[in-house]
Order: sequence, then structure tokens, then C-alpha cells
Amino acid sequence: MKTEVCHEHHDSKEDDTHPVNAALKLLFDNCDVIAAVLAITVDGYKVCEYKRRDISLTRLTAMGSTLISLGDAITDDMRMGACKNIICENEEGIVIFMHINKDLILAVFTYEQDSLGLLLSVCRRSVENLKKLNQTELRQCN
Repeated sequence: MKTEVCHEHHDSKEDDTHPVNAALKLLFDNCDVIAAVLAITVDGYKVCEYKRRDISLTRLTAMGSTLISLGDAITDDMRMGACKNIICENEEGIVIFMHINKDLILAVFTYEQDSLGLLLSVCRRSVENLKKLNQTELRQCN
């Protein structure tokens, strides 16, 4: 199935040079099972996104920030350490939310049901690379 890639950014096309946008684009371009990848703030605002279909992801950003916040609260109450990610396995795909840092969340989804291991692996690698950026670079994107 041939898909057209839609690039939508918080500000402008020049944002492709920002390290967070560049990391998301690399993740998106190198993993064909990803239907969309987003960087969102913990308060639910989209920083940037790359997607293969023309679909609205507005609600995903708000709900994703809420879910990761609930995960943080649960793991804190259970004294289990920091919540690393939230995984939603569904009948027709997978959605993953991962902390990049205390301010940003990586959101990724796929329609491929059998790709959880691959998705977790590439997302973790991407988040680890993003964590190597200094905090000033990460704050400037939102």
C-alpha cells in the first residue's frame, strides 16, 4: 500500500532542523510500521508530528498526556519508580506513550498488531538519543 507522508509541525517547515524534530523524522522514516509519531508536551500540546495518513491527532495529544500522567501517579503511589511508558494494545494496532524528559512525551502508533517488540525497541532508542540532548535544546522546541 502506497502512503503519502504528511509532515505537520507546531511552527513551520524550518523546524526540521531542530534536534527533536530531526529525531522524530529519523524514527518515522526508518520504521515503516509507524503510522504516526508525535512529540507532545506533558500538558497536551503537540510540538511536532509525522504521519502517513491525513488524520487528526489532536485528541491523541490531550489523552496521551493524561494517560502518562496517570501512569506517573500510579507508579508513584505504588513506589515502583518512574513510569517509563504506557502501551495500549488494541484489536487494530498499538499506541505507545514514552517520557522523553519531564516536559516532553513521545507518542507513536501503528496499525500493525504484531509489531510491539519492534516499536518498543525503536522508540526506546530514539528516546535515549533525545535524552543525550541538553535541556536547553529540548525546551526550545515547545
